[in-house]
Amino acid sequence: MENKITEEVFDALLYISRLSTTEEEKQKLIPQMQKIVADMEILRTYTTGTEKEATIKSQDELRSNSIRKGLDSRDLKKNSKEYLDGYFRVPKVLDEN
Repeated sequence: MENKITEEVFDALLYISRLSTTEEEKQKLIPQMQKIVADMEILRTYTTGTEKEATIKSQDELRSNSIRKGLDSRDLKKNSKEYLDGYFRVPKVLDEN
């Protein structure tokens, strides 16, 4: 079994994940990641028979794409006190950090 998680790969994973660790944490996490990858390689050798079942449904089983009339903007305005210039005002969901 080759180690697929080298320090360079781990650094790249940290970079694209926008995470950072101390050198001590990195030395502790790399072997853990290597163990996880090794365990996944073992699991990959087993077939479950569900691969064909997980495919996309046939066209007959999907709903039809029909166009329906949606809500009128006047009706939408009635549902909210916070409606201005065609937009709804909602609470912030993201931090500024």
